[in-house]
Amino acid sequence: MLNTNKVVTLTEIEIYPIKPQEGLIGFVSFVLNEQFYIGNVGLHLRPSGEIRLLYPQKRLGNGKAVNCFHPITRYAGNEILDQISYEYKTLVQKALNKNV
Repeated sequence: MLNTNKVVTLTEIEIYPIKPQEGLIGFVSFVLNEQFYIGNVGLHLRPSGEIRLLYPQKRLGNGKAVNCFHPITRYAGNEILDQISYEYKTLVQKALNKNV
């Protein structure tokens, strides 16, 4: 049965910063709706300062890339992005306050 409830809840959001390279600033993992663990999502910073998420792909022997998982609705993608962006901004703010 299809769940038409449009609630997207992320818990256990973990952000793993890395030395920035070509826009990649880290990786993120989270639990979606207390039912599904999502990991190895690339955390990119756009030149405008906005966050962008890149979901993992697997490269097949023939060179073709296939998506492992990703949001299939714009609503879900935006909700995930909003919640992770909030956590990222909170992490950055804590780091800035710690260095003051």
